[in-house]
Amino acid sequence: MAAAQAAHLEEEEEEEEETAPDVVSADGLYESKITELTESNKELRALIVEAKDQLTKLNLENAKLVYQNKALGSASLNERQKNQIVEAVQSANSVEEASMIFETIQNAVGSLLIREHDHKHFVKQFKDLPHF
Repeated sequence: MAAAQAAHLEEEEEEEEETAPDVVSADGLYESKITELTESNKELRALIVEAKDQLTKLNLENAKLVYQNKALGSASLNERQKNQIVEAVQSANSVEEASMIFETIQNAVGSLLIREHDHKHFVKQFKDLPHF
């Protein structure tokens, strides 16, 4: 019976030895999986930052095109004025700057056009007055 108990103890020790490496192996597996996921997370974050930068650039280019198209489609501007607005908007470094440039120039040109229209209207009215 002692031999049977000894054999049984040896079997238990062998089982413990077999399970112990599995536990260490599982810890190593978890650590390698954590390292792998951490690296993957870093790569994904870098991709997100790159995508955000590209989206910002694309948004700026689209804003420039919108304001340039508005300028080119304006019937109240002459070709020189249209070209000046297009060139000024092209130099913008942000969507807000493109908007501000367009609005500022259009308002300046618009007020000149209004003054020119008022002057023509005044001259016409003056010509219509009876001269003594």
